[in-house]
Amino acid sequence: MILFLGSGISLSSGLPTVGDIQDCLLDDNAPTRIKVFFEELIKLDENYLIKSAPFKRSDGTYGYTGQLFREKTTYEDLFYLTDQIIINAVGLRANVTIETFVEVIRKRCRKVLNGRRIEDQLIDLHKLAKEAKSYIESKVFSLLYKATSEINGLDLILELAKSTYLSNLNIVTLNHDTLVEQILINENISFSDGFGAPDGDIRYFEDSFSSENKIKIIKLHGSISWWKQNSSKIIQPKDITDKSPHLWKAKSNNRVLDVSSTPSFLTGINKIYSYNMGIYADHNYQFLHLLRNENIMLMSGYGWGDIPLNNQLKNWFNRDKKNTLVLLHKKNKNMDEINLYYSSLEFREIYKAYLKNKQIIHIDKWLSEVTLSEIEEYFNY
Repeated sequence: MILFLGSGISLSSGLPTVGDIQDCLLDDNAPTRIKVFFEELIKLDENYLIKSAPFKRSDGTYGYTGQLFREKTTYEDLFYLTDQIIINAVGLRANVTIETFVEVIRKRCRKVLNGRRIEDQLIDLHKLAKEAKSYIESKVFSLLYKATSEINGLDLILELAKSTYLSNLNIVTLNHDTLVEQILINENISFSDGFGAPDGDIRYFEDSFSSENKIKIIKLHGSISWWKQNSSKIIQPKDITDKSPHLWKAKSNNRVLDVSSTPSFLTGINKIYSYNMGIYADHNYQFLHLLRNENIMLMSGYGWGDIPLNNQLKNWFNRDKKNTLVLLHKKNKNMDEINLYYSSLEFREIYKAYLKNKQIIHIDKWLSEVTLSEIEEYFNY
């Protein structure tokens, strides 16, 4: 069975929403240059969200379709736009339109850029973009870090993990946090996550998803516990809550050197490129393999905003009529259809089509409110 988890499951433990993270990026603690940079990106992007795809009405007036899959600029969008400026500055983006975007941002941010010449301002904009990217990464890391004693609402995951009826439990999560790992470790429940045996304070990623473990954890968007070493190797602390890489030592008692200043996780609206790179490709391969072999998926907390993943899920539905999604999502009491309050237009169509085909079973509860006895009838034991 696949247990597919999105960020909504972490809210009961006090972790921030996307909106909370956005607010923190723009609060008074943000460096002035970075704050101005973010504000100009938001103005440009939100104008695009509203005023893209113009059309002419029958009465001769004009309107805008706007963007169908996004309604507002989030910190993930800021990360993506920032990354485009960085990649363009080193000549790695084969997209002529990016140059125009960079020039618009340069003009809008001139008041905080150094230099009078355009070339000097572009060089400083590249530097500013790198500072802004690091700022987002460090903020997200600090906001998502959480101690075991404060984790709430994930009892169903423990029930599934301890169930003697399930032969396997494949936890596929988009969350950067480590709440799921922590509750399993706290209960002495072993799992496979692709990392090898401890080498002192750390574990190296080996793509070793052991078949001996009933439980696998696949993190498609990375983790605040994944760190880059030497710009290529991915390591994870033996204590998954340890956030002090400067203190880590190998089994040889030598310090672990050349560890990145922030963890490795995906964000932004263009994740599809990273899904095919390094550790993310390995985890995505594991997920695709599961979609070929599992016909029951239990889902909660996902907002259906990841288009490449949505396509994979649609392919899974279409591959076999027996493939069934058990969706744990509580309806708004003032609305009679789930599709009215999901922001993703794509999900509205998916929900309507596969609910009609009985491939979606909607349970009007949050994951934190559900017990195993309420849903086990849907599993193929």
